[in-house]
Amino acid sequence: MLDIDYDATKPKDENSYTYYVHFEDLDKRNDDWVPFSRIRRTTLKIEEAALEDSSTHMHPNDNPHFGMNNAKLLAHQEITKFKT
Repeated sequence: MLDIDYDATKPKDENSYTYYVHFEDLDKRNDDWVPFSRIRRTTLKIEEAALEDSSTHMHPNDNPHFGMNNAKLLAHQEITKFKT
């Protein structure tokens, strides 16, 4: 993921932008806004097969019920369900 922010008081060049960087397979608390000077360019080509494999990988932090066994999950659903 890449999001771009810039300081409108500076002339628009590469140093006036900060880039939001998300590190794959890490919790979003490790994400950071970084200046252009901290970004390393690479000519590395990522194969499409590798991209497909990484999209099917689920990190434990992506699962809101990670660490819950079936009994705990059912109890949680019972407690938090809508009562109409």
